[in-house]
Amino acid sequence: GLEQSVLRQIFLSAEKNPELGQPDFSDKENETIQITDGLVNSIMSSESITHKVKPFLSKLRLPLYKMLLEDTQLIDVESHPARKLIDSIAEVRLEKGQLPAEYLDLLDSGVDRVVKHFDGNLDVFSELAEELDNKLTRRDNLYKRNVSRVVEVCEGNEKRQSAKKLIAMEIDKHFWSGKLIPKMLLELLEGGWIELMQFALLRKGEESEHWKMVVSTFDSLVRL
Repeated sequence: GLEQSVLRQIFLSAEKNPELGQPDFSDKENETIQITDGLVNSIMSSESITHKVKPFLSKLRLPLYKMLLEDTQLIDVESHPARKLIDSIAEVRLEKGQLPAEYLDLLDSGVDRVVKHFDGNLDVFSELAEELDNKLTRRDNLYKRNVSRVVEVCEGNEKRQSAKKLIAMEIDKHFWSGKLIPKMLLELLEGGWIELMQFALLRKGEESEHWKMVVSTFDSLVRL
């Protein structure tokens, strides 16, 4: 109810005067208080939003109230600056259980700026939303690059393992179990021929002329 309203408590603590008593609210103001508190409470109850950013969302009650007092329908428009700011804040994620310092500093100063300077001009919402989006985009791109590197390393390791198995099979074709490898061929293999085979296989592929030439040359050396 209204007596439990966080926004109403904000007003009362700021405006209470022993001589004048508690301020009266018009029907429209009461309705807007309910809408604002309902909106913020609904967002903050979402389990998908980290608890670390919820205090910043709560601090936006007053500027949201001022905005909704003019038009309660505006917040339903996805492209509305206030809606975009709320969405941007909701997208912030923790790293190792903590809010990254760059987000903490920006939210701390940015939300205070919105609270203090919103006078009907929606630019204060837009500016902070844009700053947050830029940081989110940079971190998202960094994350994607890091994931891409990990995938490349894993794929590279898999390819190298596959290449080693294929090379071992190719060499084993010529030497059955227990047969000694001639010293000349052993020195050739240990001296870089295996690396040459691996290079040909990884860089050029199993169907390439380069790989076939390396295998053919090895076949010829074995028959000497």
